[in-house]
Amino acid sequence: AQGEGANRWYYVCLMEGRNREVRRLWESEGIKVNRLKRVRFGPVFMPSRLKVGQWEYLEQKDVDVIYDLVGLPKRKVSLPSKQQKTDQERQQRRKPRR
Repeated sequence: AQGEGANRWYYVCLMEGRNREVRRLWESEGIKVNRLKRVRFGPVFMPSRLKVGQWEYLEQKDVDVIYDLVGLPKRKVSLPSKQQKTDQERQQRRKPRR
């Protein structure tokens, strides 16, 4: 565990996540969960710079890994256009909806 005072940070790795599984796990031990943060999806790590509501295009190697993971044949992903990149940057500057 990391953190100070009432706040503690734990690292949990699930092979398959069920609805509210992590919260139920900790609450069964009398620990209240205030926040969960996903740091990876399978073997693909999510960039820590992404904030709530933000997204970015995956690199081809990450797309290939996910396709392999679910047993699909690899396929080429087209690179985003200049307009799509501009739209992505604009979207990331907006505050997330709640």
